[in-house]
Amino acid sequence: DDFGWTPMHFWVMQNNYELLELAIKGGANVDMQTLLVPKSKYNETLLFEAVKEPETYKVTKLLIELGANVNFATPRTPLDDAKGSRNKKLLKDAGAMTSEQIRKKYNLPAYDSSHCEINGKTDFDLLGKYRDECS
Repeated sequence: DDFGWTPMHFWVMQNNYELLELAIKGGANVDMQTLLVPKSKYNETLLFEAVKEPETYKVTKLLIELGANVNFATPRTPLDDAKGSRNKKLLKDAGAMTSEQIRKKYNLPAYDSSHCEINGKTDFDLLGKYRDECS
């Protein structure tokens, strides 16, 4: 669709954890990103979509149990966007951090909307490196 969603993204929003579980156990990528063209740094995973609605906590739980990267950074993380105490607790219990916590832990420069470069790397590049290491 226009938002780059796959069927799995729709299943997340419909709280259809049965189809999600079937797809992921059948080999679908638990960290499936939105399919934006051109690919941007803002392509969010299924977990980002799940945590945006308190009612989809069962999907959040399933994605975490099936290995979703709780610290995937766009530069925001799922914990930054989480709504509802159950989603936040599930993420924290799985070791999720906010983007600010990741920046501090790895001594990364603060996000700057101007996307300035430091030594030829943007803040997105640095967070992407962390994201890739945790995948």
